[in-house]
Amino acid sequence: RNTSNLRASIQGAAPPLENFPKSQTVTYKFYVGRLLMMEEKYAEAEEALDFAFKHCHIAAKRNKMRVLQFLIPVKLLLKKTPHPRLLQKYPFPQFQAVIQAVRKGDLKAYNRELERHEDFFVQTGVFLVMEKLKKFVYRNLVKKVLNYVKTDDSQPNKSRVYLTTLKAALKLNGVKMEEGDYDEIECILANLIYEGLVKGYIAHGRCLVVSKKMPFPK
Repeated sequence: RNTSNLRASIQGAAPPLENFPKSQTVTYKFYVGRLLMMEEKYAEAEEALDFAFKHCHIAAKRNKMRVLQFLIPVKLLLKKTPHPRLLQKYPFPQFQAVIQAVRKGDLKAYNRELERHEDFFVQTGVFLVMEKLKKFVYRNLVKKVLNYVKTDDSQPNKSRVYLTTLKAALKLNGVKMEEGDYDEIECILANLIYEGLVKGYIAHGRCLVVSKKMPFPK
């Protein structure tokens, strides 16, 4: 809250940013973007950091990579995956490994990579943002299980995923659960539905029934 008030005071009292040298404007936008990220205002953080990255001097690769340390996690949380060419030009193996795990719905790999690169994420200040990507891992894991159900001739209802099947998938991904206890799975699914990552409803103790039209909104 204090940083928000300070920023508002500066923006209210200072001349327009166009009056300052480009280098100072880029620096200002960079720090504003970081503050907005910490305040969980991710769309605004993306806008500020995008400005800093695009207007940073083309030869200042180190500075551009510093901006990307924050811009990439913010974009990922906003469901925007960096283009492969960007990650080739500015390599971040720490992010690339997590991106692959999220895309595949591989919870075990996601947890492993998050732990493996924990020091980097903590020192950079993006660990909590990277942790929030777990919901997308769950979403893609559910999607993967549903795709399996659709190819299984023994499953008559192709829009229904039984909790026992989801539980087996989570166990394969290293999640320990009590036999016959589906509370944790239902909690995960309820959060996915609430956040609009899955369209459907939970039949308590039985299954997840997904919408036949766009069950996984983009």
